[in-house]
Amino acid sequence: MTVMRIELLGTSFTLQSDEDPDYLADLIDFYRTKIEEISRSVTTRDNLKLAILSALLVTDELFKERARSTKAEESSGEEVTRIAEELIAKIDAAMPEQR
Repeated sequence: MTVMRIELLGTSFTLQSDEDPDYLADLIDFYRTKIEEISRSVTTRDNLKLAILSALLVTDELFKERARSTKAEESSGEEVTRIAEELIAKIDAAMPEQR
């Protein structure tokens, strides 16, 4: 069990998790970076709004990555089907007909 003290946007809390501490630290650093990006691009200094906007940014990135991944999987599957069909055609052409 990992126990971490986290400080974000002026709030401190303790997080308990079964995840690897380095993984959790990477997650927190990633989110902290998103908060800093949002903070530089908006005029609000309201921490709740910054947290919500940062969460939306991370969620947007997640959804876009899922869409890219799905599209890549679909095109990869189509490519495998095309190659398999070409190979079958070549094998059929190379083999004499069986009667």
